[in-house]
Amino acid sequence: MLIQTDIAELGDGRLDAKEGLAKIKEDNQRLLDTKKIPDQKELENSEAALGQVLPTNEFIRLLIRICPGLLVEKGGYPNAVALRMFVNGEKKYVTGFELGYIPEYSSVLTDENGLPVKEVRGWRNVLVALLKQGLINTEILKREFGPAANNVHGKFFESQIQGR
Repeated sequence: MLIQTDIAELGDGRLDAKEGLAKIKEDNQRLLDTKKIPDQKELENSEAALGQVLPTNEFIRLLIRICPGLLVEKGGYPNAVALRMFVNGEKKYVTGFELGYIPEYSSVLTDENGLPVKEVRGWRNVLVALLKQGLINTEILKREFGPAANNVHGKFFESQIQGR
């Protein structure tokens, strides 16, 4: 006698409604987790990212001192500053940040699903952008701004300036 297996009895079709919903939620969470950035939990900690907070005018003064050709202009969105340089006769965007009091390190804001939606850019991350584009060097950076804190944010900053 040949027994035919009912396709409805295979796989997830045998789960009751509660188990089926739980499985869908688990699958969705795994998918969401793939969209998160490395060390996101630490980067969500905006309090730890504060460090030495700088007012915009002081930070801009320091930036112009270490990088005299830097242009400070209105940013692409409200309450933001864009930093640009002339390269081969053309104005080139370098980086930007929000006006107000700037935290030392960047943090991220997330949506209801825990996915990053906005970077709150710290002044050390602005310096990393200048460094990576060859506008300043590590000696200037360390001399003018000192060492980074010995925490997750500081270690991330150090790895960025060392090119890791």
